[in-house]
Amino acid sequence: MVYEDKSPHFLGLIHEHNLSGRHSYRMVIARDSSLSYGHWLDIDTALGAKGIESTTWTESGIRIRFPTGHEIFNPARLYLHGR
Repeated sequence: MVYEDKSPHFLGLIHEHNLSGRHSYRMVIARDSSLSYGHWLDIDTALGAKGIESTTWTESGIRIRFPTGHEIFNPARLYLHGR
């Protein structure tokens, strides 16, 4: 999908855990594959632990589907132009 900002976009699911044993998941939509800067979303641990089943990139945004049947739609306006 080529958006109006003409940049490639990448999606990543980041698993973080700390020394106390707490696990958390964050999803990032970024303009570079390092995923160091972009639009971040906290994901429920139950969803994140099973990973992402599929994604559909459209002009209006990205739909992320999880193996549990849950879906998240993130509007393109939230991640275009380096946000």
